[in-house]
Amino acid sequence: MKKIFSILAIAALMAGCSKEDSTTDVAPATFTLTGYTSNDTRTAFDTPDNVNNKIPFVWSEGDKIWSGSEKSTEAVINNDGSASFTFASEPESTIYYNMTGTSATQANVPASQSIANNLGQNGDFGYATVEDGEFTLSHATAYLWFNTTTSIANATLETVSVNADGVNIAGKATWNVSEFGVVSEGSSEVTLTIGQPLSATNENVWAMVVLPANLSDKSVKVVYKLNVGGNTKYYTQTLSGKELPAGRTQKISANISEAQLTDYRELRVLTFEDEDTKFETHDIVISYYDWDIYDNVSYPKTIAKWSDYIPTDGQYGNMHNLYSWHDAGNTELACTNIISDYGMGAGHAGISNFVGTNYQEQGNHMYDLQAYNVDGGANGSDNFCTQFGYVDPPQYEFENSPQGLPNLYFHDGIARVIDHMYVTNTTYAYNILVSGEQGFGGSYEFTDDSQFWVVAYGYETDEDEDPTVVKFCLLDKGKQIVTDWTKWDLTGLGKVVKVEFNLEAGDNGYGEYGLVIPGYFAYDDIAVQF
Repeated sequence: MKKIFSILAIAALMAGCSKEDSTTDVAPATFTLTGYTSNDTRTAFDTPDNVNNKIPFVWSEGDKIWSGSEKSTEAVINNDGSASFTFASEPESTIYYNMTGTSATQANVPASQSIANNLGQNGDFGYATVEDGEFTLSHATAYLWFNTTTSIANATLETVSVNADGVNIAGKATWNVSEFGVVSEGSSEVTLTIGQPLSATNENVWAMVVLPANLSDKSVKVVYKLNVGGNTKYYTQTLSGKELPAGRTQKISANISEAQLTDYRELRVLTFEDEDTKFETHDIVISYYDWDIYDNVSYPKTIAKWSDYIPTDGQYGNMHNLYSWHDAGNTELACTNIISDYGMGAGHAGISNFVGTNYQEQGNHMYDLQAYNVDGGANGSDNFCTQFGYVDPPQYEFENSPQGLPNLYFHDGIARVIDHMYVTNTTYAYNILVSGEQGFGGSYEFTDDSQFWVVAYGYETDEDEDPTVVKFCLLDKGKQIVTDWTKWDLTGLGKVVKVEFNLEAGDNGYGEYGLVIPGYFAYDDIAVQF
């Protein structure tokens, strides 16, 4: 990138002044540098050449350059496209273009940018060395050019946000001759406010300034926020293999269709995988019945990742402990286990990686943490959650019926839409559904009329007494029992602060003392709209 400067005027020198003349007003010396635009000059974008994917660049009103600690006057745009800058003292050999930093060499690329500003006010940074009165300006920042179109009527592009997957592309950094130093006050996301109508042949230029970065091994998300007929909608692109070298402009094109729009900005997913752990390290008390010594055992345990919740072989009852978890900074979902007055427990969520097809083969009483599967969690993962808890219908309730439904809630109290989760049967429930069970004052036998389902109750507020209900059949009449991780759409619950889960069965699934079928199901990969 080049800006060619020439010294046009040097201060006039006063010669032969007498002592009597020493009080005469003399115009201060001024030094003017003129910069000429070229195809590489970046202070503002002109009309783009979409055929060749190039953009001409022009000087902007208000541009200034630095010499040492001194800023020039604002640019005077000349008829030939050049711009003149004036200094009060002779410029140093190195010149900097930096409109946002507090010093010549400290660049400041803001995380919030606007097309109302020129690129300099969005953090554009350049430097130049004087050679024989000429300057070639090199740019140390990088640039994204958005070419966005749509055939949707009455659509306005409000903002475009770029998330660089944990890599700082905005913030403050000092230029050290050939590269930027450590970034402070960094941000991996930059949002450009646009507020302009979209069309199918849009030719506007919307440019974002970013710090140079190598994102070739990152997943870069570009989120477009639109206003369509007064309604806020979103479109998300996921890009990979992007490099943002200094001085280069990357073109990002998007032709947005109505079918691609969503009501949410992004989906955040709770996976229960160790690499996705968000909570802080904490201690819990593990309590379980040791079948080797026929007694209860308790000891403290440090939890630093999801799999730390999973009991080792023989620690029966770990899922029934009163531990809590919170997916902080991600979905904000949380769960707190509860115990009923009966003591058998109600509302237990056990993190697990136990899978199999026959619960009796698991041994050591770990069947209540086992999902009916041989490959692990949903979508090829390792960990998942196994849930126990139900409330019997009134006609089957008895004195010691379990009380309290298992639930998920948003720890920060903000109501959100849970988009979906993946569910499947536990091995324990599957085997009983197939082979039958006697107990609880009744006898269950598998027939074409057998049913077993999980019910979700969504609460808009903590005081809500009329929850919205959706259900998922783990076994429906005359159909095959669910044995694979299956996506359960929960958007029908709307925005909720809490979701309770209940397990119900068909008429032949109850005995005199309630549910005969084991009250378990497994879930994984819970997606929340943000």
